[in-house]
Amino acid sequence: MLFFWHKAKHTSDKLCLYAQHTLVCLCFFLSATALADDELEMLYASEGMISLPTGADQPLSRAPAIANVITAEDIAEIGALDINDVLETIPGLHVARSSRGLPIYTIRGIYSFNNQQVLVLLNNTPLTSPYLGERGQGWTGFSVNNISRIEIVRGPGSALYGADALAGTINIVTKSAKEIDGTNIGVSTSSNNILSTWFLHSHQTPNTDIALSFQYTDNSSRGGVISADAQSLLDTKLGTSASLAPGPLNGRSENFDISFDIQQTNWLFRAGYIARNNLETGVGIGLALDPNGRIDSERLNLDINYENNNSFKHWNLESHLSYFDSSLKADLFVSPAGARFPNGAFFSEGVIGNPSIFQRRLSLTTSGFYHGLLNHRIRLGAGISFSEVDRTRETKNFVIDDDLFPSPINASTTVIDVSDNPDLVFHLPGSRTNHHLFIQDEWNFNPDWSLTTGVRWDRYNDIGSTINPRIALVWHPEYDITTKLLYGRAFRAPSFAELRNLNNPVALGNPDLEPETIDTFELATTYDPSDHITTNINIFYYQWRDIIRFAPSGTGITLAQNIGEQTGFGLELESQWQIHSKLNILMNYAYTKATNEETNSDAANAPQQQFYFRSSWVFADNWWLTTQLNWVADRKRERDDPRDEIDDFLWLDLGLRHKLRNVPLTLSLSIRNALDQDAREPTLNGNPAPSIPNDLPLPGIHGFFSVEYKI
Repeated sequence: MLFFWHKAKHTSDKLCLYAQHTLVCLCFFLSATALADDELEMLYASEGMISLPTGADQPLSRAPAIANVITAEDIAEIGALDINDVLETIPGLHVARSSRGLPIYTIRGIYSFNNQQVLVLLNNTPLTSPYLGERGQGWTGFSVNNISRIEIVRGPGSALYGADALAGTINIVTKSAKEIDGTNIGVSTSSNNILSTWFLHSHQTPNTDIALSFQYTDNSSRGGVISADAQSLLDTKLGTSASLAPGPLNGRSENFDISFDIQQTNWLFRAGYIARNNLETGVGIGLALDPNGRIDSERLNLDINYENNNSFKHWNLESHLSYFDSSLKADLFVSPAGARFPNGAFFSEGVIGNPSIFQRRLSLTTSGFYHGLLNHRIRLGAGISFSEVDRTRETKNFVIDDDLFPSPINASTTVIDVSDNPDLVFHLPGSRTNHHLFIQDEWNFNPDWSLTTGVRWDRYNDIGSTINPRIALVWHPEYDITTKLLYGRAFRAPSFAELRNLNNPVALGNPDLEPETIDTFELATTYDPSDHITTNINIFYYQWRDIIRFAPSGTGITLAQNIGEQTGFGLELESQWQIHSKLNILMNYAYTKATNEETNSDAANAPQQQFYFRSSWVFADNWWLTTQLNWVADRKRERDDPRDEIDDFLWLDLGLRHKLRNVPLTLSLSIRNALDQDAREPTLNGNPAPSIPNDLPLPGIHGFFSVEYKI
C-alpha cells in the first residue's frame, strides 16, 4: 500500500488509493495544495495538544498514536466526579469492575482481573505497585476536580514508557497554579450517600507558582444485592448455613487526594498523597461476603522535575527524579464465621487473614530533544529505577492444604503472627532494579509526511532484557486530512507476586516467568469535512503472547505461568459535530473481535461492541444540559462457564449545569442510570461452579448535586 502511495503522482491519486485500502465510505477527499507551515500552525492553534505519544506537545491529529485528550472543560460537561466516569467515554475503553469493586480498564478486549496491562501515570509518574504490577488493591479511581487534562493512548507505549504500557497508557495531568487561578471550593452529595468536598488554591509571583489541592470523598453507599457467593456453594454441599448471602455488595471507603506543587524557573517540585481508608472488599477477598473486612491503602509521591531549553545549542534537556511509597494494610474474613470445608476443617470465627505490604520505588530519568538536524527532532533518554517490597506483615488463622482448602493453623483456630516465618508468610521482602535507554526520531521528510521511529531497551536484574520498537508514518496531504500507519511492541514485566509468592498454592510465584509481549498494527484517518465536524476511523490488529496466568501446574499447585495467547482486531469510529454555537454532539463506536488462542474461543468479559453519545446544549445564558448514552454489548463468558450470556446494558445520564451571573458559583445536577437499568459486570468462572452466579450489580438510578465557588 505504501509503495503505491509513494509512486502516486498527484494528491488526488493518493487519496483515491487510500480510500480503496481503508474502505472508508464516510469520508471523501478533495485535492488541494498543501498549506505552508506557518498557516498550519495557525489552523492548529485551537486544536487539542498532547504530549504523551512523543514527550513533546503536538496537535492531537498529527500525533503518532491513536489518542484522546479529555480537558477540564470536557470533564465538567460530562459531569464526572471520578476519572472512571471520564474513561468510559473513550472508544474501545470500558471500565469494568472486579469482584472487589475495583476498576478494570479494559482496552480493545484486553481484560485481566488485576488489570496490569494498562499503565496509569500521574504527571508522567507511574502509579504501578511493584507487588502486583497494577495500581494497588486500594485503587478505586481518582477525583477529577484538580485534573487539567487526561491523555489516553490506546495501543502500545513501551518504546517510550517501558513496562505495563501494553494495552494503553493513561496520563493524569493535574492543574497548574495558573489554571487554578485563585481559590476554588466545592461540595457534592448524592442520593446514594456519597459526599465529596474539594479545595484548590494557587499563589503566583513573578518567579514562583504554588498550587495546592485537597479532595475528600466519603462513600457510604451500599451496592446491589449479591444473591449467592462461594460460601453458598459450600453450604449447599455440606449442609451448613454460614454464607451471608443474599447481602449487599460492600463498597464503602474514605478517599483522600492531596497534592502540592511549587514551580520556580526551570524547577518543578510535586508532592502528593492518595489514601483509601476503610475500603470494603466488594463481594469479599475469598468471593464470600465480608461486611467487616477493611483495607487501608496509602500512596506518597515526591517528584523533582528540571527542564532547560538553553543549556546547550540545539538541545532541550529535562530530568525527572521520582520517589513513590505505598502501603496496604488489610483485615479480612476470607470465609465467614461458621465456615466448614470438605477437608473437615471448621472455623467458628471464620477464616481470617490480615496481610500488610510496604513498597517503594525510586527512579531517575534524563532525556533531551536535539534540533540540530534539518527536519529531525531526536530524543535520547536513559534512566534507572529501583523497586522493592520493603517489608510484609501477616496474621492469620489458617494454612492451605494440598487440596487447596484452608485448614486451622492451630488447634484453637486463633489468629497468630506469621510475619517472620518464611514457611507461612505470603511474601518475603525483595527488590528489583531496572535500567533503560531509549531513542526516538521524528523526521519530517516531506511537507505532507512525517516518520516517527523509536526503540527502548530495558534491563531487569531478575528477568533479563527486553527491546521494544515503534514506527509511525503520518501522512497529512491536506489541512483537514491525516492518515497514520502505526506499529509498536510493548511488554509487561512479571510482578513481584507472580515471581515470588510463597506459601499460597492458590497463587504461587514462579521465578522462571518471561514478560508478556504484544505486537500491534494500526491504521487511522482523521477527516474534518468542515470547521464544525471532525471524524476519525481506526483499524487495529494485535497479537498478545506469553500471557501470565495462575494455573494448575500438574502437581496440584496453582502456579504463575506464561500460558496464554490472544489475538484481536477491530474498528473504532469517532465523530464530533458543533451543530451551532450552543449545541455540540459527540459520538463514538468500537467493535473488537478478540480470540483466546489457547481455547480457540472469544476472549471473555470484555465488550465486543460499545457505543457512546453525548450532546451538550446551552439552552439559555449560562445554562447547560448534557445527555449521555452508553451502550455496552456482547461480553462473552469463558468457554467452560455454564452461566447464560452476560446481558447488554444501555446507560443514560442526564446533567444540568448553571453558572450564576453575579456570583462566581456553579450549580450542577446529574441523574445517573436514568433508565434504572439492571446493569452488571461479569465475575470470573470457578471450579466446580462460578462463585458469584449473578455477577456484580452496578448502581441503579441515582443523582448527584454539586456546588462550586471560585474566589
